[in-house]
Amino acid sequence: MALLGLLVGVGIYQHVAAKYVFVRMLRDSPHLQSNTVTHWAIWLGTNAVLGALGFLVAEAVGHHQCSMTVILAHNDGRSRSSIIC
Repeated sequence: MALLGLLVGVGIYQHVAAKYVFVRMLRDSPHLQSNTVTHWAIWLGTNAVLGALGFLVAEAVGHHQCSMTVILAHNDGRSRSSIIC
């Protein structure tokens, strides 16, 4: 059930972001509300690009957390400019 909730949440967030980009790209265009090839190509392309970007960001966050752990361990609290996450 947790995986299902995660997929639904991702779908909602991606849909909202894709809709925002889609409407901004096709503003004042007849393709915005008509069922054309341009409409569907931009809609599917926007979803694919945002999905790929979301995946890349999700992968980078995991590696970023690991690198922050190494930096904090190296810092050892002796410096006054400690990094706070």
